[in-house]
Amino acid sequence: MSTTTNYGRCLARMALYFDCSPIELETDQVLDYLLWCKNQHQKPSESFFKHTVYGLRLVYRLNDMDERRISLPCIERPKKLPVILSSSERKLFIKTPKLLKHRVLLAMLYGCGLRCVNMLH
Repeated sequence: MSTTTNYGRCLARMALYFDCSPIELETDQVLDYLLWCKNQHQKPSESFFKHTVYGLRLVYRLNDMDERRISLPCIERPKKLPVILSSSERKLFIKTPKLLKHRVLLAMLYGCGLRCVNMLH
């Protein structure tokens, strides 16, 4: 799913809840809706809540309503420490390829802190 599709889905749910466009809502109504979402018996996923907030920020920016963006809650990312290899794992990782050029490449990538980012969320 694309981000804009998710934003649209979350904002459509909000529009159905109030039976009007989210840009027509007062700030208090938006905040009450977000609180209601957080307190439901079947709580929405964290991504649903984020998409609703970020979608509102986008809609407000596109409609020159920047002052309303300030009143939206900030969403903090969980702070996780990176997973690192032990000394023996690092040595095995670098010594595994048979060709020297592959070993050098892996050592350089590891030494520079480069990593593979999963693009398939």
